[in-house]
Amino acid sequence: MGRKIKQSISNFFIAFIIANFILLPITVYAEDDNTIIKVSSIILSANEITLEEGQSIKIEAKIEPESASGTKLIWSSSDTSIIQVDENGNIQALKEGEAKISVMAEAGDVWAECIIKVERKKTDSEKLKNIILNTKEIVLEEGKSIKIQTRMEPENIKNIKLIWSVTNTKVVLVDGNGNVKALQVGEAKIKVAAEGSDVFAECVIKVIPKKITMQELEKRVISSAPSAVVAKKTYLYYTALGKKKCILEKGTKVNIIESNDKNWHYIRTEKNIKGWIDAKYLYISKAPVLKDRFLKEELEFYVNNKRFLSSTNYFVWVDIARQRTYIFLKNPQKKFKLIKDITVATGRDVTPTLTGFFKLNGIKGELLKMPKYKCSVRYWTLIYKNYLFHSLVYSYDGKRVLDAGLGVKKSHGCIRMNTSDAQWFYENIPPSTSVWIN
Repeated sequence: MGRKIKQSISNFFIAFIIANFILLPITVYAEDDNTIIKVSSIILSANEITLEEGQSIKIEAKIEPESASGTKLIWSSSDTSIIQVDENGNIQALKEGEAKISVMAEAGDVWAECIIKVERKKTDSEKLKNIILNTKEIVLEEGKSIKIQTRMEPENIKNIKLIWSVTNTKVVLVDGNGNVKALQVGEAKIKVAAEGSDVFAECVIKVIPKKITMQELEKRVISSAPSAVVAKKTYLYYTALGKKKCILEKGTKVNIIESNDKNWHYIRTEKNIKGWIDAKYLYISKAPVLKDRFLKEELEFYVNNKRFLSSTNYFVWVDIARQRTYIFLKNPQKKFKLIKDITVATGRDVTPTLTGFFKLNGIKGELLKMPKYKCSVRYWTLIYKNYLFHSLVYSYDGKRVLDAGLGVKKSHGCIRMNTSDAQWFYENIPPSTSVWIN
């Protein structure tokens, strides 16, 4: 009896279960931790990248579907001597060449590739795109200086050597740091170029006359009388080999005013005592020839403001310090205008040209023979005593040039000119014209 009851109960449960499976839908739940989702594709942030040697970059990899994002990726390089890549897609370019970066899903046969081209590392000069100056044009007064500022593009470039140059070094000078100095009126172009590159920039410099003042000009208009020191105690004479005037102590400083053919010098002491002294008692210091030049406007300004007088429309100024002779002509407004700026050769320091104001007396000639020196000069004009304006030094017959040197002190006291200038002077400067030699 009991056995039958147990069998009935068992059959009831079996029937109940079967009935429920037939009447209700069946749902399958998968545990998330154990589900394997297949990667369908890998998409890289770039298909091709160009790097320089030593440069690094990270490649981003996107996995599809997103639900597979936890899949482990395996990175590799086709040539590890050119490109190295770590497990996170960080790339290091080692040397010039080309390699392929591959990334593969650990589970499955899906992968993606990127070509990496490695170029030789460029210098900053090769990377330079542009040089930008802080100005394209500068107006500068003579004697003034300015620094030109530069900027590079791209801005992170630093190791660039700049080479500065100028089209006219008589107008301006520029140093290796872009410091510009204006020399004389004119226009020039400053160029700055990058060494090892064809990149450059330019700037126009216009130099205008500086404001002229008598105070500044007086500093430059200097006497060029050679100086000397008395070598040992001696006498100062009224005339060469004449009557004694006073005693000169050793070390006395003097200026030589003129000389004669017997090696005697007419001097002036610091106390303004004048007289003659034997040349053997003097240590003579050479007065250098100045390299700076006066502008036309400066010369005219100085002469007119000094109100120099001349009995003719001409005025002549001999600038010994610069070995120049300036010739002026009055315009209708009675102002002197510079018409000639001539290179000359004046007396040596041991035979200096006489300085001071003189008036031409009209004594002149086309050829003057000098038997003592076995030479001659042409187109000469007397200044005072035996001091002349004249041509280059010729042979005794006046046919062949013996000495063409100008711009230096080399005469016995006369003022030498180029022969064409001496001829012009001889033919155009009238008697009674004032001459200032300083």
